[in-house]
Amino acid sequence: MSNMSICGCCGRTTDKTFPFCPWCGTSKINSEDKTSREAMIQNLTDKKVAEQFEHMEEIGRQIDELERELSVLVLSAEMAK
Repeated sequence: MSNMSICGCCGRTTDKTFPFCPWCGTSKINSEDKTSREAMIQNLTDKKVAEQFEHMEEIGRQIDELERELSVLVLSAEMAK
């Protein structure tokens, strides 16, 4: 595993000898450079936050759909009385 590194852009594992990430094409980040490591961590954090935000939006859409379905069920129950 010592010949592997992590792409600072997409977060996938790549071979250290590759000058570019084979997954996204981004130039590799030098792991000895503190600012590069911080940039990589920030990039990965930003991506994770974006993924979580997208997930929360999807949950919100699902809740909206469930509320519409519940309204229909309540209306149907009231009409059946």
